Amino acid sequence: MQVLGFKKRSVRSVRLAGSGRQWPRVMTAVAAFMVVMGFMPGHASDASAGTIIGLNGVNASFYPNPFDPDGDGVTTGSEPSLINFGFNGFGFGLVEGLPVKNLVSRRDSQVSFGAARVQGNAFSAFMQAIAPQSFDVGTVITAQYTQNYGTSSDYTLNLNQQSGGPMLTQSGPGTPGTHPYQVTTLSSVVNNAIGFRVDQTMVTFANQGGTRYADFNEVMLLPDRLTPIPVVGAAGSAPATGSTFGTLAGLTDRSGGLGDQATLTGGWRVDNPASDRFMEIEFSQSEPLTGLVLSNWRDMTIIGLIKDDNGVAIASFTMTGGGNDGGEILPIHFDQPVVTQSLRIEFSGIGPIGFREVIPLRLAANVVIPEPAAAIFLATGLFLIVGRQRRAS
Repeated sequence: MQVLGFKKRSVRSVRLAGSGRQWPRVMTAVAAFMVVMGFMPGHASDASAGTIIGLNGVNASFYPNPFDPDGDGVTTGSEPSLINFGFNGFGFGLVEGLPVKNLVSRRDSQVSFGAARVQGNAFSAFMQAIAPQSFDVGTVITAQYTQNYGTSSDYTLNLNQQSGGPMLTQSGPGTPGTHPYQVTTLSSVVNNAIGFRVDQTMVTFANQGGTRYADFNEVMLLPDRLTPIPVVGAAGSAPATGSTFGTLAGLTDRSGGLGDQATLTGGWRVDNPASDRFMEIEFSQSEPLTGLVLSNWRDMTIIGLIKDDNGVAIASFTMTGGGNDGGEILPIHFDQPVVTQSLRIEFSGIGPIGFREVIPLRLAANVVIPEPAAAIFLATGLFLIVGRQRRAS
């Protein structure tokens, strides 16, 4: 076992009563059968193939993709989204180097696998997605890989609303040789969002002449206001033979790594793990886990069991390696927060284990400032209570 600053603690977690302990094994076996037999629902190049099943009284699901509400692909089926792109200012020869619909496919990998790209002769371009119907947004999560060619590809992301102008939501420097995952919690939920637009500086690549490129991996718009839970320690399987790529700290460092294996920075992967196939992360205190974002590698199929700090299984899930479509990036939602101080994922089957990135999330706190009238009402009530207590004494 590999350990990074991890101390196992016995902390009571809040949970609805569940059924027998054989249930997680049964559901994991069912999920494994679905993967092997190819029965994963909704699999297409721009549709998620992952599954999630809540266990022991916990209800778990994936946050819906507003750009694929019927689960049959972003630009196909009965509710297709509108995807477009263009230059900002002067330019010519603009083409779609990689499908721009990959922006919202919930897949992520290095460039050429799971990314969106426009290219041509210009200095700035935009990529845009419009959903078939309005939706709520409380959190924006993005992944952007910038190739290491010495030029920054900075961006801004604006929400498009049914009423009102564009809303600047997130920006990033596009630092060369990085693959950040950025989480932005909005000050309040936007109830009439219809899509978004990414405006990005185009950069040249080595040996590509005057052609410039703008690459972006993923944009996820989630309805709840969520904030990342700080991770203070991690543990995971040691390799039986061979090497470990990346580090345990890389599981939650918001860096997705610079390749299909975490050979440089970001992510954690063991290609030939020992028999105890697991990873575990620890929080500084008991936390109400509401969401969990998992991003896997493009060549890795995962059948996993999620457990709390008491060893109780709360969900069984699967993720597929999409080959050239990229690994999946899936946002899990727990209907009722699971209060726990650690999170353990046990991997079934054989082959490599690990993740490009893991992001545990809790609901963001709401700060309510009373209006003047409400403040006067509260002060008057407090005055009356104090007066009665004095008379009673």
